[in-house]
Amino acid sequence: ESTGQPMMVTNGWLDRFVCRPHSPRRLLWDFLSSQMVLYDVIAIPLMAFSAQDSDFVIRMDWVITCFWTTDIICSFFTGFNFEGVVETRPKAVAKQYLKTWFTFDILVVLVDWSLLYLASVGSSYDAVGVFRFGKTFRVTRILRAFRLLRFVKLQRVLTECLELINSESIRALFNVSMAVAVILIINHYMACGWYMMGNLGVTSGWTNWLNENGITEDETVYGYTTCLHWSLTQFTPASMEVRPYNTVERIYSITALLFALITFSSFLGSITAAITQLRKYTSESVRQQHLLRVYFQKNSISASLSKTIWNFLKDNHFAHQTRSHKEHVQVLRLLPPQLERRLHQELYGPYVTRAPFFFHFAAACTDGLIEVCSKAISEKTVICGEELFLEGKVATTMSFIVSGVMRYEHADVRLHTIIVTGLWVSEPALWLQWAHCAPLVAQTSGEIVELNVSQFRDIVSSYLNAIPLVRKYAAKFVEYMRSRGDAWNTDVWTNKRILDDLARYAWYDEASESYTGTADVQGVMVYAHEHPARRWSCISATSSLGSLFNNSSRASARG
Repeated sequence: ESTGQPMMVTNGWLDRFVCRPHSPRRLLWDFLSSQMVLYDVIAIPLMAFSAQDSDFVIRMDWVITCFWTTDIICSFFTGFNFEGVVETRPKAVAKQYLKTWFTFDILVVLVDWSLLYLASVGSSYDAVGVFRFGKTFRVTRILRAFRLLRFVKLQRVLTECLELINSESIRALFNVSMAVAVILIINHYMACGWYMMGNLGVTSGWTNWLNENGITEDETVYGYTTCLHWSLTQFTPASMEVRPYNTVERIYSITALLFALITFSSFLGSITAAITQLRKYTSESVRQQHLLRVYFQKNSISASLSKTIWNFLKDNHFAHQTRSHKEHVQVLRLLPPQLERRLHQELYGPYVTRAPFFFHFAAACTDGLIEVCSKAISEKTVICGEELFLEGKVATTMSFIVSGVMRYEHADVRLHTIIVTGLWVSEPALWLQWAHCAPLVAQTSGEIVELNVSQFRDIVSSYLNAIPLVRKYAAKFVEYMRSRGDAWNTDVWTNKRILDDLARYAWYDEASESYTGTADVQGVMVYAHEHPARRWSCISATSSLGSLFNNSSRASARG
């Protein structure tokens, strides 16, 4: 259940039983609770169709009562979010629950157990007559309608689940589905209420719609579907043969009609807005195509050229533009530093840790990786044909391909390659004074995550426990480059198997060593191709690695 989210713990024996609010265990329990609430929402009004409970209803009462009793215990062991931190200390969790839902939950459960006890004792019908009538009309469940108030908790659970969905299309579909479900539930309650009005007329000896339409108590399914049909006609201009026959039924019909007039327009507006939002996210390319057509038409561009341009943009831009940048979301500037660091970690960590060094660095120094993601990384959008860097230019960043396709145009055919999503370039710049060996050109539009080399070195230098790993890995990386012979002069080093072996060697070899504040890297050398003079020269790694590891005055005790 580890997510990298900050948690407040006490390391007591009770801590092992406390779960995060969005852990798989809790989500499963919330799903079961939603089913229990949904059962009550549907079953409570249906009791109007029967004066006595069936065996199934009685069993479900026991199941639901036991479930909600267990839920009280589970709630004492469910953490909560507080100012961006998950609170999992048992005492704080219990205090929070006692201040919020405990009183409500315990009252409803006590009522449920009381009803079950009276039903099981059953000394006489008169003794529990009030409760029998209450189960028919669910007035006991207005003490149990506290249980219907759990629909508010269901709404909270659904809202929290919706917050976990990042796809705007799925969110829009979810909102439409929820609006339709609410309309159906409202009609369900109105239908059961309409049957109650007819049943009230039967017991009172009035002329009523049940007798006039020949519906008896034995025709439960037909009676319910007729009531539901009548309820739906109140929301629409449709009509049916069922109508009110007495004053009470007429008043109920008028009330239902006014309620439907007000609520249906609101829900219809919500559904329309959700569908419009869905179309907005699914038709962006269509909108862009329309704008292009208007532009081409007003500027008298030929149809063949217009089609060629659109096909090019569709294949090389829209197909690869998959994310927006953080700086475009202004409200994120309001986040406190702690939440901002977590956001950066989840934004950039998955891309950076594809490189084996950073995967192992994250295990050795998690705080260091979070700081790298927060301070040393930037986002960049590239368009088709754009040059990310040129041959001979001093490398200042290491680039990770988030989306799109890049073409590395090396003069040596053996080193000419295509860089796709999930790969990276210019890792040598982290360990050496490095000049790019060939240009990198965007073959399609795409997104790049760039790691600033100098900022990375500054951050690593401040974490003492990470320096041995980085020092050993850097030396082994340069040694690996030298072993490549005349194929060393490339910016593309993406052999994950070899790089992972280097990182493992660095980690396990240095895991038991203590850092002394010095580094013997004077002999680490690498040949670089100097452009445009195209002379072979020897560039020492001392100035980069030595400044990174020997400057102990910059290293703090944070490691």
